[in-house]
Amino acid sequence: GLLVGDVSGKGVPAALSMAQVLAEFRMHAVRGKSPLEVVRALNRSQCRRSQ
Repeated sequence: GLLVGDVSGKGVPAALSMAQVLAEFRMHAVRGKSPLEVVRALNRSQCRRSQ
C-alpha cells in the first residue's frame, strides 16, 4: 500500500495527526484488511477526531 500525506510547514498538531493516521494505517493493514476497508476505517477515525 501507499499512503501519502503532506504536513510540511503545518506545525506540530499536523505532524501529530499524521503520526496517528500512520499508526492506524499500519494497524489496519497488518490485520489483512482490504485497501477499501483500511481507507474507510481511517476516514471514520479522522471524522470522529475532527468533531
